[in-house]
Amino acid sequence: MKKKFLGRLAVMFFLCGLVSGADAAINYTETWDSDLSGWGQNTIYTDVEWQPVGGNPGGFLHTTGTGGFTGAYTNKDELTGNYNFSNFIEVSVDLFSDSSTMPTVIRFRYKSPAYNGWYYPLGDVASSQWQTYSFEFNPSWSDNQAFAAGWSTDEGINPSYTTIVSFSETMSDVWSVEARGLRSGNLDIDNFKISPIPIPGAIWLFASGLAGVIVYRRKKQN
Repeated sequence: MKKKFLGRLAVMFFLCGLVSGADAAINYTETWDSDLSGWGQNTIYTDVEWQPVGGNPGGFLHTTGTGGFTGAYTNKDELTGNYNFSNFIEVSVDLFSDSSTMPTVIRFRYKSPAYNGWYYPLGDVASSQWQTYSFEFNPSWSDNQAFAAGWSTDEGINPSYTTIVSFSETMSDVWSVEARGLRSGNLDIDNFKISPIPIPGAIWLFASGLAGVIVYRRKKQN
């Protein structure tokens, strides 16, 4: 009986650890309804402007690049640091480009400006209307798992971007997050979100059920 009790207690603590980990994870939403909100130019050849109307809906970021790239980046505290508190993370963003089609990626850089990072390709952003792009990932993936899921190292953006560490190490100490268009032109950005994927309700029920069983049996034994 004691072994069963200890086993259930261990499982409950494990599940509570998952819950508390999710609570500590990166959880960020930006709609740009008042200003730039800490986002800026991702290259010296990129201009970033806040537009109060025309987004999806409301305000948005309008970026224009002339040096082969466009987009915007941030290293706000809410988006930097350790992403490994979550088993899986979802990223979503609304994009629009009036430059025909714009190949666009979401990029995570490691530790400091001295390092490069990894990026996930969203595909070609169309010019017809705002579109929502999203993907999910596990920040603790091995490099092979990240490659298999579609990620690439920054060398795919520029062969000179070679100061790169592993995928999981990058996600353990993120320095900046960026939406980057891979050629000159315009890229509009709205409703950027990074959040942990919620733990299924069944796990909550299971954890609370175990707690109830443990309390009940302890009372019964007393």
